[in-house]
Formats: sequence, C-alpha cells, structure tokens
Amino acid sequence: MTGQAIAKTLGLDEQGESPMALVEIVRRGLPREALEALASSLRVSLSDLAEILPVSPRTLQRYSASKVRLLPKELSDHMLQIAKVYVRALEVFEDEERALAWLHAPIMSLGGKVPLSLLDTSAGVDLVMTTLGRIEYGVFA
Repeated sequence: MTGQAIAKTLGLDEQGESPMALVEIVRRGLPREALEALASSLRVSLSDLAEILPVSPRTLQRYSASKVRLLPKELSDHMLQIAKVYVRALEVFEDEERALAWLHAPIMSLGGKVPLSLLDTSAGVDLVMTTLGRIEYGVFA
C-alpha cells in the first residue's frame, strides 16, 4: 500500500507520500478539502460519507462551508483509515470499478453487509481489511 495512493485518495500533494509524512499530516489535521477528495474517490456524497465518519452530516457541511482549514485529528485519522481500505481494495481488485463495486455491494462473508457501511468503527475497518486479504490470497471471502 503506497503512501502516494493514500495521499492521492485524500487529495494531498506529494508531501503526504511517506508514512511518517502521513502521521504528521493527520496529527495537524487533514485539510478540509480532503473531505471532498475522499467522497469523490469513494463515489459517495458528503452526507453518505458522514455515515461512516465520527461527525454528523451537518458538521461536515459546516467544515466544508467554513473558514476552518484543518480538520480535527480524530476525524483526520478516521479518514486516513478509510482511505487505506480504498487503496487496499484497489490493490486487491487491480481495477477501480471492481474495487468500488465490491466496496458498495453486500458481501456474504461480511454477514451481507456493505463493506463501506462497516468503516464507521476500527473493528469494521479491520474486518474489511482482513476480508480483502482473504480475497487476495484466494481464501473464500
């Protein structure tokens, strides 16, 4: 999983390509434009993105419309985890359309849940990442 792909998913420039750079960026807070970049990468609306982030849709709207330049650390970290899942899906499926289709479809091995819907918790992120690993290695998933 490359830092460059994660940075691109979040709309960051080349400064976010190394793992340590990502740590520092998340500590300071992602720029508010990362919200739109992540939603665009996942092909969801900001209100849909709010469903899996630790903020309300109204708060996301305020971040988007306000003069706040940097998002809170906890929100930034959660967005980074979601971006990692997206990039991992791209690696496993080797095609953006197939990766997005998988992220948006009910998956039997996930109890019929849509992978994106599970990304609201760290346990859900871990479960989706494990499932992607199983798919990569040909284990029933």
